[in-house]
Amino acid sequence: MAQPLPQTVVATAGRRLDEFAAQQGIALAPLAQSVGIDIADLQRSDHRLRLDSFMRLLHLLEIVSGDDCIGLRYALHFRQGDSGAFGFAILNAPTLREALRIYQTYQRIVADNSFFEATEERGEVVICWRYARLIDYPAQYTDFRAALLVKIMRGFLGPAWTPERVQLLRPRPRNTSLHRSHFGSGVSFGTGPLNLLSFAVADLDASSRHDDPRLFEMMEETCRTALAAIDRSRDLRLQVSEQVQALLPTGSVTLARVSAALAMGERSLQRRLAELGTNFEALVEDTRRDLSDRLLAGDTPLAEISYLCGYSNASAYSRAARSWYGMSPRAARLRQRSSAS
Repeated sequence: MAQPLPQTVVATAGRRLDEFAAQQGIALAPLAQSVGIDIADLQRSDHRLRLDSFMRLLHLLEIVSGDDCIGLRYALHFRQGDSGAFGFAILNAPTLREALRIYQTYQRIVADNSFFEATEERGEVVICWRYARLIDYPAQYTDFRAALLVKIMRGFLGPAWTPERVQLLRPRPRNTSLHRSHFGSGVSFGTGPLNLLSFAVADLDASSRHDDPRLFEMMEETCRTALAAIDRSRDLRLQVSEQVQALLPTGSVTLARVSAALAMGERSLQRRLAELGTNFEALVEDTRRDLSDRLLAGDTPLAEISYLCGYSNASAYSRAARSWYGMSPRAARLRQRSSAS
């Protein structure tokens, strides 16, 4: 199977990072250079950065500052319009419901790797998202994106609003006071397979204080054009594989969920995959094996590999591994290491 393209984030996610770092007494340029980022590129709305490089840059800021909440602080410094048409479309949406529709449909403009899903369950809206598990040091970026989502919602629900629940896939910070101030008392850390935020369904009807129908329509059309350009530049099979990989740990990889994440109809996705000589089921299996191959090459425990590949228990993963490699996962790992030596 072809290796996925590097996952990226729009460069303007770091538009205010230089001035923010300077306020902390930190020179950003040498840190950015060490992870392969030119700080001049952070001002370019037409440029994308490798997501792992941007995450590492935020991680370096954490190390240099000694502040394990630096990603959250940067989000508070960030302005919604810095994300271009995507941010302005959300800002000018008539209701929170429409803003979340824009977010879910076009969020790949901002970060093309992330899985994002909003569902209604028993009177509450549950938003779940995650980033690739194979990328190191995601904690500060996780805080950054989660905090921006809350800021978006406060644009409709008021500055004092907090979600009912927030679960973040990051280690618990040494001091949780800033997180509790921004996310509310219901915030928890590392407690589930996905980042999660929930709130009352009734909040969806909240209207915007900046509602501008004409500007909203223009910005959504710009988002639609930008997303189409991204999709034309990337192999659909790799896009599906990325979404499948994000969903595997949930145990619920379905055509409906993947097609929704790609802003496509199920039949349309099936037809386009058939034109490429494959189908959804085959891509799910290929993605599982490719992920298993990469994780076996490292030190990830076999039980965690089983979970990340979407198997309910180690025995199910072992059976799949024997069909792929003709041997147990442990033996396959030993063979990989022997070949590498």
